Amino acid sequence: MTISTPLCARVSLFDMYEAAVQSPSVDVDAIVRICDEELAMTPQSLKEDFSGTGYISATFLEQFPNAIAVGLDLDEVSMKHGRRKHFQANSQLDSRMTFVKQDVLNPSTKAMPVDRFSVIFGGNYSFFVFKKRTMLLDYFKTARSMLDETGSVFILEVMGGPNCQIIAEDEPRGCEVDGVDFDFIWRQSNYNPVTNELMAHIDFEFPDGSSISPAFSYDWRFWSVPEIREAMEEAGFSRTVVYWASLYEEFEDGLTADHYSRTTDGRGIDQAEAWLAYVVGVVEPTP
Repeated sequence: MTISTPLCARVSLFDMYEAAVQSPSVDVDAIVRICDEELAMTPQSLKEDFSGTGYISATFLEQFPNAIAVGLDLDEVSMKHGRRKHFQANSQLDSRMTFVKQDVLNPSTKAMPVDRFSVIFGGNYSFFVFKKRTMLLDYFKTARSMLDETGSVFILEVMGGPNCQIIAEDEPRGCEVDGVDFDFIWRQSNYNPVTNELMAHIDFEFPDGSSISPAFSYDWRFWSVPEIREAMEEAGFSRTVVYWASLYEEFEDGLTADHYSRTTDGRGIDQAEAWLAYVVGVVEPTP
């Protein structure tokens, strides 16, 4: 009797995450827009914090053939997978990408091609892992010290809204990798309103009844936009700005960088049960 391999074991966990969660073209378009609108600058270097497979870096390097990128993460397995998938088959990309296994709180530039960057990007709300303001501020100060004094930006992807502050499970959303269909489910299992902490999970379910639950888990503290901006200012950024997108059903299959509204004071932005934002710390060129 032949026992078939369950569908959940046929696809890389990292590939499923990329298909279900990441939109690197949106992030790179946002990076380009922010650099242009804030500093009239074309980015030449990117440090992708909490990079995982470096999917955003790969998309960035494809768009900027003379740029370099560094991916910083503690998960060596995800970085090795990303190197194989996104870079090794393209020597032009591979030669301009550096993965470094380091903590974003204490990075060393010895293994990096440059010690100052045009852009430092922290995507997928990963900095929510810092639960104490002292750690958040340390991270921001470290980022500030690694940004180019000729003009640069620190961009953090943030989410929030009432829908993030409840115990809930989203409706399954269909995805596909290498011919294998699966459902992505976002599940919030606990929220503490006193500490503003959330425990959440990503589950993957397959047509044959197999599943990975949880595939990924997150133990976060939500930081509000004002808290982030105040910490950025304390860390030494020249100014801060917010690019805001209220989430509606019509955006679910087509959210783009153009849906984000630039604001410094919040006036005129739409309110919604859930929202996304890029909170930006700007380093103005040194006179």
